[in-house]
Amino acid sequence: MNEPLSQRSAYLEPTIIFVTVVLLLKLANGWPLLGSSGLTIPILFVWLPCLLLLFKRTTNEKLGIGSGIALKQQLGYLLTLLPVLFLYSLFHLFVLDRLVQFGVPAKKIDFTPLGVFLALLFECAYVALPEEFFFRGYLQGTARNEKNSWWSIIYAAFLFAIIHVAVSANPRRIEVFFPGLLFGWYREKSKAIWISIIAHAACNVTFYCLLQKAWLT
Repeated sequence: MNEPLSQRSAYLEPTIIFVTVVLLLKLANGWPLLGSSGLTIPILFVWLPCLLLLFKRTTNEKLGIGSGIALKQQLGYLLTLLPVLFLYSLFHLFVLDRLVQFGVPAKKIDFTPLGVFLALLFECAYVALPEEFFFRGYLQGTARNEKNSWWSIIYAAFLFAIIHVAVSANPRRIEVFFPGLLFGWYREKSKAIWISIIAHAACNVTFYCLLQKAWLT
């Protein structure tokens, strides 16, 4: 009886923090400094959980910011990104025209090896790192159960989709639930968030490249 109760309570803290972050994101849009500087996500997704975790003395391994599994195994999981990105691209090729019709904006990316590499670095540092730390590191790590880790993966992916819908006010953004499952799986298998950060950034850059090409044509 105690185990199910303790597991349910493990979701309480991260859910409260998640709701707090969503509300603060909404409020920050009206703040001149944070709303225009783009500092809101890094501050809320990284520093807010960090302040809480300082008091809890949570281990790096639980947050997924340790070394994780052996480097050779991590490289093996990293290689699985190649077929994943191929299928990801194939799916979006069928919906690009509709996204353009909906007016989904495309980030401008220089279609050169250096331009794509710099875009990937930017996405890793500015977008993927804070989001993966918050969703796969803090939320998934806090809610994780050794006996059934899939519930924490689904939980983090669901909140990942909800916040995209809430911030953008676009129901179509619910689709990020599925990449969220993939990022959560990478975090679970590698015991760290580093591969999920790379996967997240790679998916974003692939999507932006495809969307930009669709707008140009």
